Amino acid sequence: MILNHIVWEFDPVLLNISSFSLRWYSVLMALGFYLGYLTMRKIFILENIPAKTVDSFGIFLVLGLFIGGRLVHCLFYETEYYLQFPLDIIKPWRGALGNGAVYTGIKGMASHGGVLGVIIGVIINARIKKLPVLWTLDRFAIVVVLAGIFIRIGNLFNSEILGIQTSLPWAFVFARVSNIPKHPVQLYEAITYMLIFLISYNYYLKNRIKLKNGELLGLVLLLVFVSRFFFEYIKDSQTVSDAFSLLKMGQLLSIPFILVGVFLFFRNKKIILNRTQIRSWSEKIISVLILLLLINIHTLAQSIDSDPLSNNLSRNYGRNDSVNHAIYSIKHQNGKALRLFRIRAKIENAIVL
Repeated sequence: MILNHIVWEFDPVLLNISSFSLRWYSVLMALGFYLGYLTMRKIFILENIPAKTVDSFGIFLVLGLFIGGRLVHCLFYETEYYLQFPLDIIKPWRGALGNGAVYTGIKGMASHGGVLGVIIGVIINARIKKLPVLWTLDRFAIVVVLAGIFIRIGNLFNSEILGIQTSLPWAFVFARVSNIPKHPVQLYEAITYMLIFLISYNYYLKNRIKLKNGELLGLVLLLVFVSRFFFEYIKDSQTVSDAFSLLKMGQLLSIPFILVGVFLFFRNKKIILNRTQIRSWSEKIISVLILLLLINIHTLAQSIDSDPLSNNLSRNYGRNDSVNHAIYSIKHQNGKALRLFRIRAKIENAIVL
């Protein structure tokens, strides 16, 4: 029997005790942190630094992850709402207490903000402990990727961060969300982060003595956020602007990390290229960028103008009813789609010429 898709209806709650619920996401995140802690202790011992030094970083990492992740999500993904209700950034309920308030928990974390918060947390404690900042960030970069593996698996258990519709045989139908087969992008990212962890840890072990400060951090940032940039193409849009922009918010936020990664990793490398090689590489890079741009424009323009609306918008872009309604309104203006088609035509004509 040929596999058409995988039905995923896993209960995200591991254990219920009275009003308390223990979710798989929390357990997996804790497991990721614990394995990262053990790995970091091993690295510090290898570097002849007391293993207990790792303990002092714990609170800074946790605070950096949650504060950074939360703020970036609120400021970049749901800007209008949180500008109107700023206290909801830290409140675990919606509405006024005693007047129909509903407990929702604190939902919404951006991985870009989490990474930035962790970096800031490590910098602060490294200075307190009088450790070289870049040297310390290099080592912690490895274990952050390890934690990212389990966080993405936790997203899978929560049926969140979904991919776009696909007919591939390993597509997941997230029964708690919809009956539409989608890319299990959480698994794609988890597997990718596992590979990046193995690459970066092996790179560290082989080059530990001759590593330049910042080199390993640059490698991790480059690998993680380049992969994240491309995965955004097969993710459901998180905001209304994502559905009608050439680049999604996740891609825009990835670009600064990619640039920093390139700078840190290559700044001490002696790369000698002649003019022919430089021209060849430049042409390849430009060709890839143009191809990605064309694919993105074609997909967006087709999605905006295709019908029926109910079979397309909720399938590819719909995060919730308010997003779908906004997309519906934009679709019927038609102006955006026409502009996208004109841009695509100009680029295609330029390539032909």
